[in-house]
Amino acid sequence: MGIYSNLGIEYFNKQKDIMKKILFLLIAVLATQTTTAQNILIVDNTDKNPSGSNYYSDLQEAIDAALSGDIIYVMPSPNSYGNVDIEDREGLTLIGLGYNTSAINKNFNYGSEVGTIDVDNSSNLVFKGLQISSLFLDNPNT
Repeated sequence: MGIYSNLGIEYFNKQKDIMKKILFLLIAVLATQTTTAQNILIVDNTDKNPSGSNYYSDLQEAIDAALSGDIIYVMPSPNSYGNVDIEDREGLTLIGLGYNTSAINKNFNYGSEVGTIDVDNSSNLVFKGLQISSLFLDNPNT
């Protein structure tokens, strides 16, 4: 009986090790999912801007509040959103509707215009559908 009990213990220990590995992988996957969560921030400098924790009327304030991986929607406006600085950011996405999109979408007669964007010590930035007057890159990370 001693041989069978030793085999049972070895089998149990192997199963225990496998369960530990599966549990570790599960925790790692869940941790990755929570750290890669992204927020959507909306910027609208017209008089129609709604209120809420993710709504801003100033683009610089939205950039300052954004975390890595966040997306900022820059709503169409007859007014420029002005100059902004993006410092020490990674994985930030700014999406506008584009410039002079009235032919595409009759609801918007304006684009999403930004003055100068000064990028310093940042990487993995994405700009889509924005009319940008000037773009400066200082110490870009790659």
